Amino acid sequence: MSHSFVPDVVLLDLGMPAMNGYETCLTMREDRRLKDTLFIAQTGLGTEATSNLTTLAGFHYHLVKPLDMGQLKSLLAKQTARISRKQRSA
Repeated sequence: MSHSFVPDVVLLDLGMPAMNGYETCLTMREDRRLKDTLFIAQTGLGTEATSNLTTLAGFHYHLVKPLDMGQLKSLLAKQTARISRKQRSA
């Protein structure tokens, strides 16, 4: 990860080559600069077991593909509002 870029949101597919989404999330969550970053898993697997694994890996949300764009927009809007509130109080 670039040392100068800190994303507000990370949307990760779980089925990536080499390092899967669980491992990627766990690794990224170790970076304290990402403590306010929203992590969203996207996958074709909508099972309870998969959802539990995404929670254990540090994801905030688990979305099943095809993604519901309304749900994604709602999550992004909440994150935007959270960031705005934090900036106003700083």
